[in-house]
Amino acid sequence: MGTKSFAIGNGLKVTGSAEFTGSPALSQLADVKIFTVTVADKTAVHPNYGNGSDSGYLINDIEGPWLILTQGLYEFRQDDSSNSGHPLRFSETNHGTHNSGTEYTTGVTTQGTPGSAGAYTRLNVTSTTPKVLYTYCTAHNGMGHGLTNIGNETSSSAGASLQDRGTAYATTSTIGVDVADNITISGYDTYCLLKVQTSIAAWVTIYTSSTARANDSGRDIDTDPDPGSGVICEVITSGGTTQSLSPGVIGYNESESDSGNIYLKVVNKSGSTNPVTVTLTLVQLEN
Repeated sequence: MGTKSFAIGNGLKVTGSAEFTGSPALSQLADVKIFTVTVADKTAVHPNYGNGSDSGYLINDIEGPWLILTQGLYEFRQDDSSNSGHPLRFSETNHGTHNSGTEYTTGVTTQGTPGSAGAYTRLNVTSTTPKVLYTYCTAHNGMGHGLTNIGNETSSSAGASLQDRGTAYATTSTIGVDVADNITISGYDTYCLLKVQTSIAAWVTIYTSSTARANDSGRDIDTDPDPGSGVICEVITSGGTTQSLSPGVIGYNESESDSGNIYLKVVNKSGSTNPVTVTLTLVQLEN
């Protein structure tokens, strides 16, 4: 193999000839985004609860999240033993081949046996990747979740690339009236928040970090948060409704290594015991 040059991080200089084998190439490894997949019994939080298998996928310990992806390489790691017998694949149809759909294979590579060391499914998201894909288990129906590709960029008249708005959601456990539950939505490091939707009446607070959320846990609904406390936005709804934010709110994740998690506290204000689904409409400002 001939002489190649490449960069790894900042300040590391590599000279001479080298040969690298395997997949992906070393240059890809620096950019791959990792999702850790586990399998567990579904609860009411999972979008496919009561449909198909009793088990479902968790992504980074979040049950059935709706993922928002930009252009890049994503690795869904299935080396945890709970993945045994549950190969993860993609389809443009919810539930994939269990619902008369077909497996989506463009830009997809797999390695190993789920539940064994080194097993993964990789998805290379490009501008031509479908806007919406679904994960599914080839062996069992109802285990997967959805993802939105906002990597389909639209060029403005000035030549700059613009991102489409997207949605992301998560659901609390079943909680009593005036009881709080913490949830995490997979989003972006920095974003513009446009709307907050709740499935029932709720008090929703969005934070820059899990630490800020923990520090704010004792504040009551009638008390404003302190400036600089890490509260990005809070919304109080009277039912299953969407609250538009005018102007839009800039939010961000305080950690540089937290994979775009968005931290929420949700309080049930519906008058009866229920899970609460919160859906955010947002635009990516940073990877």
